[in-house]
Amino acid sequence: MIDSAHRGGRARARPFGIMILVADVLDVIRELAESGMTMLIATHEMGFARDIASRVCFLADGEIVEQAPPDRLFSEPSDERTRRFQRRIVDAGRM
Repeated sequence: MIDSAHRGGRARARPFGIMILVADVLDVIRELAESGMTMLIATHEMGFARDIASRVCFLADGEIVEQAPPDRLFSEPSDERTRRFQRRIVDAGRM
């Protein structure tokens, strides 16, 4: 089984075993967050970030261009770069 993931605008194949590994890692992170552990996580898994984060920072060109609680950042981003990124994620079916 192959999962098609997008990175840098190009599709790439990802073996099923890697998908399971990613899911396992996300499950452990979710459990740690639910236990109250404070974490700083860099991810391209936007749906996951929206679900577990208390604060989300969007970085572009090595700088934080926007930061907000996930509900606000994912529904009303104020920076055009954040909006553009979100459109790409939604159009790709990743959120």
